[in-house]
Amino acid sequence: MEVTLVKDVQARDEAQAISQLQVRKVSRVPLRLAQLIWRGMSALILFTLAVFEPVVRYVLVSLGVLGLFVTIVFGFFLEMEEFPKWSMLGLCGSCFLILATYYLAMRASASLYVRSNS
Repeated sequence: MEVTLVKDVQARDEAQAISQLQVRKVSRVPLRLAQLIWRGMSALILFTLAVFEPVVRYVLVSLGVLGLFVTIVFGFFLEMEEFPKWSMLGLCGSCFLILATYYLAMRASASLYVRSNS
């Protein structure tokens, strides 16, 4: 009689362990789905930034260098009084700051993508 009671208790414990394991697996499904969506979004952001990077770099560096050259020539060498040299220097500096911010955004999205894949 004792042997059957022990077997019944063991079977009940095994059934509880299996049901708890099934509950854990079911509760992991939304978490895995959220991770999959996050990985897809971070990959999309990273790839979009990477595709547009050459165009953004070309435009911003060209505007910055050309504006700096124009400011030096018209604002300082020719000393035109009506030329807004400090505004132009600020605009050129902001082009380079925008480019630096773009690279920081690329770096942040790349680290999110790599971290979500590991």
